[in-house]
Amino acid sequence: MAMPLVLSIGLDVELLITRNLVLQYAGFTVVPAFSIEEAVACFLDRDFDLVLLCQTVPTHLKERLTCWIRATGSSVPVVTVSGWLCQHDAFANATVEGNPITLLMGIRETLAKAAIRAQ
Repeated sequence: MAMPLVLSIGLDVELLITRNLVLQYAGFTVVPAFSIEEAVACFLDRDFDLVLLCQTVPTHLKERLTCWIRATGSSVPVVTVSGWLCQHDAFANATVEGNPITLLMGIRETLAKAAIRAQ
């Protein structure tokens, strides 16, 4: 089985690199993007299983990027990482906390739901 391909987007380089190491250790293939422009270029270049938006990306940019992804016709799941327990982004498929265990559980659950929808 192929490792899920994740486009991981964030504006804080150290935080994104650390989070991506956690994802890689958990068996995901990760493509990092350190800006929205880089994320768009990466998205157009590859077929991702999931897009992960860090809490360092401002909400208005998360929303614009997610709307753009949907406008391309893609149904790739978009997960946002919350900096606060109760924060939720209405435009994403899921919002998860940033701690590694919750993050991985949320990503796996979102991918499982996407697989069911694709059947």
